[in-house]
Amino acid sequence: TGVYPQVSAPLAAGVIQHTGLHEMGHQYDYALSAAAQANAATFSNFVAKDQSYMDIIAGTATATSLRATYDYFIGPGTVTPWRELFAEEFAKMAIQQGAAGTQNAVAAAAITPYFQCSAAYVRGYARTGLAPDASDFAAFNTANDPNVNYRCNTYRAPVVPAGCTLYMQTPLFPYPYHPGTGNYVYCGSTPATYRFPAGDYLKDRLPNNTGSSFLRDKFENSNITLYVFTSAAAAQAKLGVGNIPNVALDTGATGLGILGWTQTSPQPIGGQTPNKFIAVWETYRPFGATSTALVAVETTVATDGTPNRFRSGVSQQAGRMTDYLSGSLNSTTALSQRAIFATAFTKDQTAFNAKATCTVFIAPVCVGGVVQAPYTGKTNWQILTTLYPDLTGTAGINTNQFLFAEQVPIIVFSTGGTANGGTRKPMDDRLFHFNNCTLLYTNTQYNFWRLPTTAELTAKNCQ
Repeated sequence: TGVYPQVSAPLAAGVIQHTGLHEMGHQYDYALSAAAQANAATFSNFVAKDQSYMDIIAGTATATSLRATYDYFIGPGTVTPWRELFAEEFAKMAIQQGAAGTQNAVAAAAITPYFQCSAAYVRGYARTGLAPDASDFAAFNTANDPNVNYRCNTYRAPVVPAGCTLYMQTPLFPYPYHPGTGNYVYCGSTPATYRFPAGDYLKDRLPNNTGSSFLRDKFENSNITLYVFTSAAAAQAKLGVGNIPNVALDTGATGLGILGWTQTSPQPIGGQTPNKFIAVWETYRPFGATSTALVAVETTVATDGTPNRFRSGVSQQAGRMTDYLSGSLNSTTALSQRAIFATAFTKDQTAFNAKATCTVFIAPVCVGGVVQAPYTGKTNWQILTTLYPDLTGTAGINTNQFLFAEQVPIIVFSTGGTANGGTRKPMDDRLFHFNNCTLLYTNTQYNFWRLPTTAELTAKNCQ
C-alpha cells in the first residue's frame, strides 16, 4: 500500500540532441531581442499567415485537430505560444543542415507542410542575424507551393462581404495562380453560368508567357481582386457607394450597357479597405434600353451578335485595370492619359473621318449607299458618338480610357478580321474601322508591357 517511485524510460539520443537544439533556439531568440524575437509583431503576422494557409490546404477540421494535438507549438493554449514555435523551427533547421538529432513529430505533421512563412523568418535571422530576404522564403518553395515569398510577403487577402465566397487557387478556379491564396470573390446567384468563366479569364487570358507582359503576375502581385455580383446594385450594397458609384447602376434615361466597374482607389467599408478590384455583374441594363429591367448578361450569341458578352465584360474591366497599372507600376500616368495616346487618337480620328461614311456604317446611317438624316453633314466620329454617346465619356471614364478598355476584348477575342470580341458588336464593328494607332498602343502594352517601336509605328502610319 505504499507510494511507488515514478519510473521513466531513458530518452533516445536523438531526442536529447533535438531538445538541446530546441533550447538553443530559445537562447538565440532572446539573444536577438530581450523581449524575445518570437514576440515581435512581424513574426506573429507570419504565423497568422501560416495558420491561415494550414486552414486552407489541410482543411478546417484537420487544422483544428493539429492545433489541439500540438497546442504547445502552434495552438493558443499557452501565454506565449510562438516562442516554442520559434525554438522548434530553429531546431528543425539545424537538424536539416546536419546537426545531430531527431525531428519532433510536430515538424513533419505541421511545421514542414504549413509553416513556411515563420520558418523563413527564423532562417533569415539564424543565417545572417537580420530579417529574412526573398532567398529565405524561396528556400521553402516546392512544386505544390512554388512562390512562398509571394504568399508570405505580397499577398493581401480581399474583403469578402457577407454572403460571398472566396475562391482559392484550384484547377477550376485558377486566379490567383499561387496556391493558398485567393483574390476571386463570388457574390453572384448563378454559379453554373458565371463563376468559372470570370476566374478562368484572369488565369488564361492575361498574358504570362516568356516574352509577354506577364500581366497575370502583375495583377496577382498588385493584389487585384475579382468580384462577381448578381447586379450593380448588389455590388453597391455590399461594397458601398464609395467603391461602386451611382453611375455604375446605369439608371439614366437609356441604358449604357454597363457590365462592371473597376476601382483603383478603394474606400473603407465596414472597417475594412478592399484591395483594388474589378467587378462584373450577372445581370445588366442593355445599351439603349428605356426600361430599367435587368436581363442576364449573355454567355452565348446575343441578339446584337456579341458572342459572349460576359466574357468580353470581364476582359473590358481587365483592360481598365491594365491601363491603370500601366501608370502605377511604371511611376507615371496611365497610358490612355498620356500625350502619346492622345496623339494616336487624333491620328485615328483623322483617318476615320477621311473614310467614306457608307464604307463604315450600315443602316440606319446608310441605306443604298446614301447617308440618311439626321446623319447627313456629320463626320464619321460625330456619327459614331451620336449612335454611342458613352464613347465621349461618362462619369469617371473619359474617351481614351473607354477606348483602351474596349480595345482589350477586341484584341483578345476578335477573329476572322472582325471586331466581334468586344462588349457591343455593332459599336465594335464600327470601332474596327477606327482602331489603328490607339489599338497598337493598347496591344503592345497589354501583350508585351511596352510602347510600340519606331518600326511598328511606321508600319501602321502612326509616326
